[in-house]
Amino acid sequence: MNKLRLINKIVAIGAWLFFATHGCGGPVVGAECEEEMSLCANGCYNLSVDELNCGQCGQTCPADQVCVSGACVPDCGLLIWCVDECVDTRTDHEHCGQCNAPCELNEGCISSSCVVQCDPGLAACSGDCVDIQTHASHCGSCDTPCPTTHKCEGGECVLDCDVGTINCHEECIDPLTDSLHCGGCDQPCAIDRECRGGQCECLLALTECNGECVDTQTDDAHCGQCDQPCASDEACETGECVIQCDPGLLLCDGECIDPLTNSLHCGDCDQPCGIDHVCQGGECVIDCDDGLVDCNDECVNTQTDPLHCGDCNQPCELDEECAQGECIPDCGELTWCGEECVDLTTDDLHCGECDNPCAGGWECQSSECYLICDPPLTNCDNECVDLQIHPLHCGDCFVECESGICLDGDCREEAVGHLIAIGHDFMTNHATLRRLLGNAIFIAPKNPVTVLAYGEFADQTAGGHVELIDGIIDAEAELKGRTWTKTSANQAAAVIDSLLNHRVLLVYRQVLGTDLTLGAVGAGWSAVLDQFFRLGGIAVFIDAAGTNAGTWQIFEGAGVFDCTGITAIIGATAEVVDPGDAVAQGLVSQYFATQNSAYFLTTEPDIVVQELTTTNPFVIHKIISGSKDLRDLGRDLGSDPDN
Repeated sequence: MNKLRLINKIVAIGAWLFFATHGCGGPVVGAECEEEMSLCANGCYNLSVDELNCGQCGQTCPADQVCVSGACVPDCGLLIWCVDECVDTRTDHEHCGQCNAPCELNEGCISSSCVVQCDPGLAACSGDCVDIQTHASHCGSCDTPCPTTHKCEGGECVLDCDVGTINCHEECIDPLTDSLHCGGCDQPCAIDRECRGGQCECLLALTECNGECVDTQTDDAHCGQCDQPCASDEACETGECVIQCDPGLLLCDGECIDPLTNSLHCGDCDQPCGIDHVCQGGECVIDCDDGLVDCNDECVNTQTDPLHCGDCNQPCELDEECAQGECIPDCGELTWCGEECVDLTTDDLHCGECDNPCAGGWECQSSECYLICDPPLTNCDNECVDLQIHPLHCGDCFVECESGICLDGDCREEAVGHLIAIGHDFMTNHATLRRLLGNAIFIAPKNPVTVLAYGEFADQTAGGHVELIDGIIDAEAELKGRTWTKTSANQAAAVIDSLLNHRVLLVYRQVLGTDLTLGAVGAGWSAVLDQFFRLGGIAVFIDAAGTNAGTWQIFEGAGVFDCTGITAIIGATAEVVDPGDAVAQGLVSQYFATQNSAYFLTTEPDIVVQELTTTNPFVIHKIISGSKDLRDLGRDLGSDPDN
């Protein structure tokens, strides 16, 4: 029983109960029914669907029927009774959506609506079955029309081109003649070809030779026809190989000639000069020797001839002479230089020739510029050198020292030098430290040991570093039975001036210098240190951590000590690792590294003393000698940097 029938039975039972309690047999006095309801003797009913009052009051439908539109019809469950059968109005072709609502022959009932039914590959558009792959009004999808200039192909609107043309990028082209789309889209011809019959062919004025379009009228490799090359001295003209002359030349009797100089074809072909003439500038002139010019059939030198000065028939005045093609005053033994007569042998502005000035600091002697040297320097081959120290000019010009060492004007033999780095500042010290310093200074074998002491940036106050170090050296000299003399150098230049006159260079700890200054000091010392070490000199420097990176920077700047820094250490034990070294003589094997000690960050291998628990060096004794090229060294020591 469907839902409608159930509702009708509930209504009927309700009415029966009402009238059972209120009486029955006639209309209820004063009763009124709502719209679509009818008044029966026992109440209001919808005669269209009420199974107890179906079509009229009191007409009851059998148990297997329901009331539909006021008539008792079979119960169809979820279907609907139409005329004489139960149908599904959602899909029934004759009763689509409702009874007696048939679809057209080409339609089907889908979801209670009539829709056009199309064969496979077609689509229903506006009541018609169309092929959306080709239909101009429904291209790709329904109601998607193509413009009048286009047609539908493959479900897309494409340009509708005339027969014989094709669509290339929305443009109709002729693939038989279009040079950009020859034979098909995007198949361009080369610049020397055109499209004919769908093939890229050579331009009409050109000929195809070995796959290349050439002009056989002008092509040297295909002159007149393919593979007919011209010789190397020929060119193709109007399809024939002819001799090709360079610009300015003429083809005469099958030969390229210069009409300006050729005596057989002077000025033009077949115009020969006489036997005593030559062709100059395309004209036959008398044959003059080199440097001479034909003036009125006479060979003259226009550079010096006063009657033809500079050119024919340009005479000078009686008090003038001709020089370099110009009339100038007659200077006798002197030379005219623009505005005056000068002596080219001594004139500094016109040395040897006019307008050839000598540089500043030079003078003209015997027509050549010579360098003027201030004493004590001497001019040796236009180089100012000090004959007392220059290894290439030792004692006199061009006296070269084989050892590369010149001192006091004499060549000296090369010896081994020493560089000793000590990482203790001795402000607190003990006997072992004092002996270490004494050993370093008195490696020099002779008395007195001459010491040049550099203290420009050292602590020279009373009781300071310099006074302390000098006191230790005095005490060690007495213990060793030695003597020493000290020369103080409080400027870097003083070291350069007098280092070679001393046996030992002592560099105090330079606590007041900046890193930049210390490096510059060493760079300035580089050349003189080289000679100092060659002479067997001994350099000792004292270092410790402080306000700058360390005194070691002087010798690193000079290029003789490889170091990157120092590290302060307090309370460490120092160990002598090379007891046979001269600096280590008489030292105990281990000693206390006092306050203000530091080890060097270096790759130098010549370690004498290092920290007990590491390999960090406190004392280094490097054997060193000069290494500069003799000529470079000569320039460093004696040349004038401005010349």
